[in-house]
Amino acid sequence: MRGEQCIFDGLPETTSTSHIATICHIGRSTEELMSLRLMHHFEHFTSDTLLFGKSFWRDQILPLALHHDYLMHAVLTISASHLNYLLPQLAENKRAINIHLSHTLPGFIQGVGAIESSQDSDAVIACGFLLLYYAWSVPFFNETDDSNLNVDSDGLLWFAVGLQEVITAAYETQSRVSKNGGIFANYAIPQYVQMLSDIRTRTESVGQ
Repeated sequence: MRGEQCIFDGLPETTSTSHIATICHIGRSTEELMSLRLMHHFEHFTSDTLLFGKSFWRDQILPLALHHDYLMHAVLTISASHLNYLLPQLAENKRAINIHLSHTLPGFIQGVGAIESSQDSDAVIACGFLLLYYAWSVPFFNETDDSNLNVDSDGLLWFAVGLQEVITAAYETQSRVSKNGGIFANYAIPQYVQMLSDIRTRTESVGQ
C-alpha cells in the first residue's frame, strides 16, 4: 500500500513464498511482520520436526492453508509455539500463540461441520494434527498431579481421543465425497487413526 518493495532473500520458490510476498505488499503492521516471521520459521524449521516430514507440510499443507484460514492460523500457532520453546524470553511469541490459536479453534469447529470436498477434509485432518502437536507443548495438557495419577487427570490423552474422533470422521467423509482421496490418502492415515484408537481402547479398559 505504501509502494515499498518486499525484499526477503533465502526462501525457495514455493506457493508459500508467494503468499509471504503478498503479505509484504499489503502493508507492514506489527501483526503482518510477525506472521511473515512465523511463516518463514514454519517453512524452514518447524515443518522439519513434524510427522510426515518437511516437504509434506511445506509443499502440500501450506498451499492448502491459503484456502482455509483456520488451517493457516494453526500453522502460525505451531510455529509460534516452536519459537516460544526456542526463545521463551520473547513475549511476542506467546502473544502470537494466543492470537492465532483464538482464530484456529472457532474455524476448526466450523470446518469439521462443513466438509464438502477432499480439500476440506484434508484441512480438518491437518489442523487436527497441528492442534495435537500444540497440546504437547502446553503445560496445561502435560502437567498432572503426581499424588493422584489417573486417566481422568491426563488432559492430553483425552484431547488426543477427541482429535481421533474428528480425524476419523473427516477421513470417512473424504472417502464418500472424493473418489481419488485427498492429500492424506497417500500417508496411511488409517494407521495413525488406528494408533489413536488403540490409545482410546486402553483408556476405556483402565477406566472400567
